[in-house]
Amino acid sequence: MYSDGTVWGARVRRAFEYFGDFEIHYRHCGPVDGQTVLCLHPSPVSALGIAPIVSELGRHFHVLAPDTLGNGDSAGPMPEVPDIAFYADVCTGFLKARGVTSCAIYGCHTGASIAMEIARRGDIAVRSLILDGVGIYPPDFRQKLLDNYIPDLTPDRDGLYALKLWMMLRDMYLFWPWFEKDAANRRPVDLPSSQSMHARFVETLKAVTTFGKSYQAAFRYDKLATLSRLEMPVMITSAEGDMLSGADQQVLAALPNGIHRANAGFADADAARRTGELFAGFLRRPEPN
Repeated sequence: MYSDGTVWGARVRRAFEYFGDFEIHYRHCGPVDGQTVLCLHPSPVSALGIAPIVSELGRHFHVLAPDTLGNGDSAGPMPEVPDIAFYADVCTGFLKARGVTSCAIYGCHTGASIAMEIARRGDIAVRSLILDGVGIYPPDFRQKLLDNYIPDLTPDRDGLYALKLWMMLRDMYLFWPWFEKDAANRRPVDLPSSQSMHARFVETLKAVTTFGKSYQAAFRYDKLATLSRLEMPVMITSAEGDMLSGADQQVLAALPNGIHRANAGFADADAARRTGELFAGFLRRPEPN
């Protein structure tokens, strides 16, 4: 579920926020005096990949959607092996630089891991969370992902690394995990449009040497331990065909204050509108006394 940037709701604009040594590229929309919603994208793309949700939520909220560090157009110093806490630190710094002290957060896949870590820490008052696709892996499968999910994509003079990247991104639609290409691992989804594949390729190519770091951090992150400590309202959700949806009930069971709802994705205007309404309805719920 990745977008080519087409939106049907509020107009989405782009900007940079500078703080410390970081240059964070972000998308934003919606009324600036509205409640703030931070939207965190999945790996390996940028906030372009969730632009339809940013746009739909922008009908009701002030939405900020940064490219997480090492993805898209954001830049700054990174450890060789960053953990999810590092990404949460940078996102918290981004929010503080924007003057945000309280917000709700939507996070998808890797973005969901970062979202729950921000909420756990409490440096920003998180009113509620929407976690869209949370991967829970047995130890042996997690190690398989750590060992194989990110290939060597060092740029070469023949440009073969770019072809290798394109094939990897294509196979991510077709197989789970993408590197096990047999019938048992075939996903029941079609390839998206060529324009969507091109947009995803370009966004990932920008960060070809660093996008894998956020993947690896998410694979290593102890999500269940964090989920059990989240006291705010949390919606667990996933779209049809999401390869991580099988963990939804396990994730829900770990939460003190969670609900589960399936979402319609955002492949077209109607689906995006329905998903946006589902999320907005949850985010508008009054806070408990």
